[in-house]
Amino acid sequence: MHRDLDQLRKEVDLELVLLHYGYQLNTKKSNKRNIWRLYEIVQNKDKHRLVLTINQQGLKFFIDLNDPKFSGDIFKFMERMEQGNYHNIFRILDLIKSKIEFNQNKKSFEPASRQLYSLLDDNSQREKKLYAKYSILSLENTDYLEGRGIAKKVLFAKEFNGCIKNITLFYNKIKHINTAFLMFASDGKMVSIDIRNTNFKAFPEGERGEALWISNPFFMVNSPVIIGEKEEIQQGIIGTIGRSVTENRVFSFGKLGEEKQVYLLNNEVKNKFQELTFHRILISESAIDALSLKQLSPEQPDERRLYVATCGQPSNKQIKFLQEIINKNPQAQLVMAQDNDPAGLRFAINYLALMHPYENPEMKITPSVTFVSAISESKGNVFDKHIFTIGINRLSLEIRYPLSLGVRKAQEENEGFVQTLSLLVSEHGINPIHGLSYEDEENPSKIGIESIFDENLKHMITRATIAVPNLTNVLTLILELITTEIEKRQGQRLFHILCPTPPAKDFNDVLQLQKGEELPLAHPLKLPESPVIRPYYQIQTINSKQHLDIQGFGQVKNIIDF
Repeated sequence: MHRDLDQLRKEVDLELVLLHYGYQLNTKKSNKRNIWRLYEIVQNKDKHRLVLTINQQGLKFFIDLNDPKFSGDIFKFMERMEQGNYHNIFRILDLIKSKIEFNQNKKSFEPASRQLYSLLDDNSQREKKLYAKYSILSLENTDYLEGRGIAKKVLFAKEFNGCIKNITLFYNKIKHINTAFLMFASDGKMVSIDIRNTNFKAFPEGERGEALWISNPFFMVNSPVIIGEKEEIQQGIIGTIGRSVTENRVFSFGKLGEEKQVYLLNNEVKNKFQELTFHRILISESAIDALSLKQLSPEQPDERRLYVATCGQPSNKQIKFLQEIINKNPQAQLVMAQDNDPAGLRFAINYLALMHPYENPEMKITPSVTFVSAISESKGNVFDKHIFTIGINRLSLEIRYPLSLGVRKAQEENEGFVQTLSLLVSEHGINPIHGLSYEDEENPSKIGIESIFDENLKHMITRATIAVPNLTNVLTLILELITTEIEKRQGQRLFHILCPTPPAKDFNDVLQLQKGEELPLAHPLKLPESPVIRPYYQIQTINSKQHLDIQGFGQVKNIIDF
């Protein structure tokens, strides 16, 4: 049936759509002159904000303050929420229109002022405003972080020098010294801050965009650096260089707890230092988890790690920035250190879709999992009350396999893996412990699957969609299966998963349960020696040689020469 999109734009109020998806109007922070309105929703402890205004044609549009390049009208918003499924979009719009209070709930306000766009400054202006607004001080007060079990030697380790600060805020005329994790964009500008204290968490107003909390890069001294009348830093010394808004940089080197620091000019960094790549990139939800993980599982000798935190739910722009970091460190293993809850496990599964520079693209597995928060009550005969409460996740997969290894082989490998995932969901779906029971005709583990050839007839591409209960144990098994399958196909462990187990929810919980002590060697969260990550064609060569050696042992090489 043909639907007139222009007519629907006029008929359905964008604000009613936001309310349908759980957004709430923030009356305190919305513009008092009715120029724009601020809508918010808390997702996984992260506040997501949209500014709503109206154009000169009288149509409402939104700007996403977490990702300001994401903006548009009612259909742009719903395309993201429904993954582009217009059948669902039209169904929801009809549902909203059918409500008796539909016309009464319509809201209106004046066309937008140009002042609205002052919220969306470029990164340079954003950094200047943050430094002007906040008193950002060197880290001296560590009470909050030490109260979380993090040792001072970790807080002042060379990887984190300059990445953690103090910020003083006044509330009801009472002075509070907070911990601040500075978040930087890909151009090196500070564009946001994760401000923490006991029972307190805040971000500056405006966009977070692509900004990540990132530990310091490693550098090696190429030529001796004079730091005094007689002292110098020897060639070959490795350390980190911290960020600074001044002309000075800080080179930190030495063993953990015994680091030395030297101030440098930018031209000294360019002329006398060589930037090094990382052995591992650790991705966590919070900077506190990253610090905790370093204390729980310190680096092996000569191991270099980059610690990255999204400081909440990762946005598309953060994922793009993360991909840029990975591209510059092709030999690094990606370690996903996520929380032990459905949201954290979804993040970890989606990180597996990142393109590793050394992976074999012909064997790529691309997962994408999204939470389906609303289940139609009309399906009450299918989903019991427990499933209705916890919801389900939509797991989409795209799996590639080279046709050069055989069409039947490709289909068996791809579709066989999908069937394995589906079987896992089915087995847990009827587990009475979790109260899950489905009717066969509409089993949530039922899959939609198709296998096609690419246009060049080189690969089989299998696409599938599986409904997965929003349960930690099921998502954990899904994550483990996908990670193991990727390792099997790639011939090396490009991705390493770290996930706490109950009673710990995150890595700081683990640290406190450990009373701040390092994990024992046999602990599953203890990182082993970093693997050597090679280009996929080298892995193929090694595997081919091993295969020939095995064949040769049984045929020719099993001969004793005298």
